[in-house]
Amino acid sequence: MMSSSGAATNRREAGVLQHVLHSAEKGNPQSVLDAMDSYAQQKEWLPNIGDEKGAILDAAVKRWNPELCLELGTFCGYSAIRIAFLLTHPHSKLFSLEIDPIRAQIARAIIDHAGLSSKVEIMEGTLSEQGDKLAEVLKAGWGVSQFGLVFVDHDKTLYLADFERLKNKRLIGTGSVIVTDNMKFEGSAAFLEYLRGHGEELETEEHMSHVEYRPWEPDMVTVSVYKAHLPQLNN
Repeated sequence: MMSSSGAATNRREAGVLQHVLHSAEKGNPQSVLDAMDSYAQQKEWLPNIGDEKGAILDAAVKRWNPELCLELGTFCGYSAIRIAFLLTHPHSKLFSLEIDPIRAQIARAIIDHAGLSSKVEIMEGTLSEQGDKLAEVLKAGWGVSQFGLVFVDHDKTLYLADFERLKNKRLIGTGSVIVTDNMKFEGSAAFLEYLRGHGEELETEEHMSHVEYRPWEPDMVTVSVYKAHLPQLNN
């Protein structure tokens, strides 16, 4: 249960939660996604990846069929549901990082309503704060150190720095897939330039699309396959 102060601070997110609880079928991920889309289209805009660009994310998950995934930026759990719904391995898991504890709480409730709590673990904090713990959890639970797929949709100015952290912490390796939203946004320009200039390290597809729920605004999603681990200083 959210406190009254938390609800006031995250009014939009609380509204999404109530809409989902009252209009989406419990245990039905697609019904929850549809409810969140309708809220964003008819009531208040939401910075989810959305239905149009979500299809690009879906295609990447289906194509590479990862067992372990990482999301940077949970918000209300929309993309976490899209990813977790498509995970097919018996012990598959999505770890999602969110810096706002109220958003994390709301996302957990929405993901639970979708029936996917067993496949999603939301961790509060940044990659710089939680990177070591993630590595420990992967090693202890799965005997591996790297994610098969990473979805990036948080602070755009952190895209490049967090990619470097993923490398330095060895949380990605050869064959890891990195899907990045909002690559037409100003803050993501440094990472886009990096992708375009480092083809020997990352094989990248650029998918032109539109800003979520704003078909008049262009946007782009990149899908990159990490090909080689180049020597990096510890970060």
